[in-house]
Amino acid sequence: MTDSSPKKEQATNALLKARIEELEDTIHAIQSGGVDSLVISTDSGDKVFTLENADQQYRLFVENMSEGAFTFTEEGIILYCNRAFSAIFHLSPEQIIGHNINEYSPERQPDGCLSIKKAQEKIAAALAGETQLFEWVHLRSDGTTFDAEVMINRILLKDDYCLQAIIRDITERKRSVDALALANRKINLLLSITRHDINNQLSSVNGFLTLLHRKVPDPSLENYFTRITKASSLISAHDPVHKGLRGDWRPGPRLAGLPETR
Repeated sequence: MTDSSPKKEQATNALLKARIEELEDTIHAIQSGGVDSLVISTDSGDKVFTLENADQQYRLFVENMSEGAFTFTEEGIILYCNRAFSAIFHLSPEQIIGHNINEYSPERQPDGCLSIKKAQEKIAAALAGETQLFEWVHLRSDGTTFDAEVMINRILLKDDYCLQAIIRDITERKRSVDALALANRKINLLLSITRHDINNQLSSVNGFLTLLHRKVPDPSLENYFTRITKASSLISAHDPVHKGLRGDWRPGPRLAGLPETR
């Protein structure tokens, strides 16, 4: 009995190769403006999506944008993406078009919400005519995630509304913001410690000054005691280290009897 498995495998491989070549030709035609419509299978049957008044210059503009741009259906099927979008996800357009947008999100967003549910809410609002601008965590095919800023608008493709989106990788921006926040926390901690140390030293000065004032009740020294006490109070009130690092300190009145600094 002859084993037909190798022949079946060859036939299957030939079919897959033909379909891949057809897909690649379709992607190239879309990007170059050779076709203006796609047939997408949905739960309600096949739908033809046609780009009305397709403009070659507009296609070139979108294709060469630095931000990722893509068009997708209400069901989340990606109809088109530009080169920047492909680069962001480290995939070719052939590996993206026809796939669902949910494949490029982790199970949950940082707030704990399911990505699918949250995406559905954004899509519904966009289809209702409300432009959506939000931050989103996306997932690459290698399992890594990145922060993005996404804007979604609805567009009319023949008789059906679809959605177009712009995506910008803001990972570096988020890292800068987080680094700045961490630096501010460290500065605030330093200021708190410094202020505490200054106040402790001033308390010691005031305490010893009070003891000295009691032990040496000399009227001729009274003026000096008064000036020292006043200087200590002014230092505590102005707290130049703390206020200066916060950026809101301004030089106060010069202490009586002290030379000006230049």
